[in-house]
Amino acid sequence: MTKPIDTLNLQHQNIGRLIALIEREVDVVDDGGMPRVAMLQDIMQYINHFMGATQHSLEERLIARAEAVGTAGKADLDECRRLRDAAATCGRTFAALVEAVREEQLVERTGFVRAGRDFVEAQRRHFAVEEDKVFPALRRVMREDELEALGDELERERDPLLGGIVEKEYRQLYEYILRSSA
Repeated sequence: MTKPIDTLNLQHQNIGRLIALIEREVDVVDDGGMPRVAMLQDIMQYINHFMGATQHSLEERLIARAEAVGTAGKADLDECRRLRDAAATCGRTFAALVEAVREEQLVERTGFVRAGRDFVEAQRRHFAVEEDKVFPALRRVMREDELEALGDELERERDPLLGGIVEKEYRQLYEYILRSSA
């Protein structure tokens, strides 16, 4: 049974859609336009809060399991942690700039674009290490009971945006996603 890891891969795909929306809005700013600030703020709130609190703690337990059984090289696991932390730092920086724009503060266009692109690239690099190195190693060594426990944990920590039932605070963002997919 590898379903929980498949679920984590699906979460990455879903977040990838949000990252693509961020990238489009950053391109709008780079071209001299005004971004959809409310959408960016919703995306960053979701990524920084739900993903930071839920997925990152689960990810850390998975990395610890990989270390315990020696499935992935220490360098790969250290790289995964480093990239996760870098993505989180870039996310907080970009979220602060989005908030500043929302509050109609003066924000340098090039700084906004750079911060947005740094976040997008950091997130993609982090996901690539997990998907290419950490998840395959875990698939090889996790026991059925561990996979079942991981699946149970994923169910308890249901995604409030992309987990099937959209919570009220994320409905507008969900609508943005639907419109951008059409």
